Amino acid sequence: MNKNTKNNLLILLIVSLASVVYAILFREWRSASSALVYVGVPALIAYSVIVFPFEEKTLLKTTFKVITVLTAVVAILFKEGFVCIFFAFPIVLIVSVLIIKVYEFIKKYLNKKLFSIAFFTLLIPASMEGVITKQELRNIEYEQVINLDIEKSLENFKEGNSIKSSPIELFIFPKPKAIEGKGLDLGDTRKIHFDYYKWFWVNKHSGDLVMQVIERDRLNKIVFKPTQDTSYISHYIAWQKAEFLFEDLNDNQTQIKVKLSYQPLLSPAWYFHPLMDTAVKSAA
Repeated sequence: MNKNTKNNLLILLIVSLASVVYAILFREWRSASSALVYVGVPALIAYSVIVFPFEEKTLLKTTFKVITVLTAVVAILFKEGFVCIFFAFPIVLIVSVLIIKVYEFIKKYLNKKLFSIAFFTLLIPASMEGVITKQELRNIEYEQVINLDIEKSLENFKEGNSIKSSPIELFIFPKPKAIEGKGLDLGDTRKIHFDYYKWFWVNKHSGDLVMQVIERDRLNKIVFKPTQDTSYISHYIAWQKAEFLFEDLNDNQTQIKVKLSYQPLLSPAWYFHPLMDTAVKSAA
């Protein structure tokens, strides 16, 4: 058996074992959305590449091959959508490459035996985020001044909103397609309909986010709370409430302050929170 064939068989073995681990983790959503998936498994993959009989100079290249093949296998076996792969692949690659670089540094400047000790000492706590801990509530605020008086602004908001999403946007990201419902009195609702094509033109997922008015005061503050969420976004974000405050600036201008509260469902926080905050701010 030549060297290339042997290396390819070892890569296939690592990919197969990692796929089995992912299959076990994906059976439980809390584990599937935790750092165990995005940090723990990639770190173990890199560790496997180090301990298996690959040439030292090919460790980075081999790790990249394993991660690429594994990503394709996971996407097919577990029917992961484009957006999932798009955001997951970078962190999986970053963690794997980082492990290889740390190994090379320790091997060059320190004692090689220290690597395994440091690896498992740091891996366990880094992988438990989202498994034994719960993400904290996050608040995103946004404000905008519109060229309408406050009465007209509130009337427009009361009558409901229209959304225009291009077909390309709907193919790539879960975006709202339509909003149903009117009114700003207690109990009034908005039903936001989402369409998402997990693979551009196929594997369509449709769902609704229903928001209900739970607070309305004399200061023109309206608070919505979700009562149902079957959209694809519910895999990543648990909405808590949405607050809208209308402030009269002058006869022709109104300032609208929006505060969206949500609980992230993906870990680790250092990677996913900035992405989610950006998406939520865009929604605001």
